[in-house]
Amino acid sequence: MATYSKTYTALLAVTSVAQGNTQQSSELDTATKISCTLYLQLGFVEAQVNTNPQRFIVQVSSEAADDDNWRNLAVYTVSFVGTPEREAITSQSTNTVTVASTTGVDTVGQIVYIQDAGAISASEWHHVESATGTVVTLYDAVTSAFDASDFINTAWEKTVSFDLSSIDRLRVIFENEGTTAADVHVKIDASTADSIA
Repeated sequence: MATYSKTYTALLAVTSVAQGNTQQSSELDTATKISCTLYLQLGFVEAQVNTNPQRFIVQVSSEAADDDNWRNLAVYTVSFVGTPEREAITSQSTNTVTVASTTGVDTVGQIVYIQDAGAISASEWHHVESATGTVVTLYDAVTSAFDASDFINTAWEKTVSFDLSSIDRLRVIFENEGTTAADVHVKIDASTADSIA
């Protein structure tokens, strides 16, 4: 059976992107890579009506250097229009978060963003297992310790894979443009298949 050598790369650590701004990830050298899976994550951080959906634009280049040959490979529009849910956390245990109301963060399987208001790097994305009363139960245990200064928010995610055999470089542009959009936190990671033994 073939064995794949794989590499994980953080293209963009959790980053705040205010409405009206664009954020670019670091570039990934793909000249010797076989394939790539991108993990695109977004968490809303304000209950501001979001009528101009955000976009993740995956770009590739056939050149090892220079920036005059970037081309769009794929564009992913965030499928949320409306006012994001933003609930203050009152308490948290292993895999549960207690809030004043679970409305908007109570759908089984839903992705949510747990925002650490003091340290953005400690924020996490999780999936909802269930919601009863004021308690949201997550599929997995949280890593950080959240408190009453933190929030659980509406979120979005996309996981996509690409063949890299004819591509030299890859990057992702995140757009939070438009006259009416919410401030967000975004995170972009990549895993690549580097070789087959």
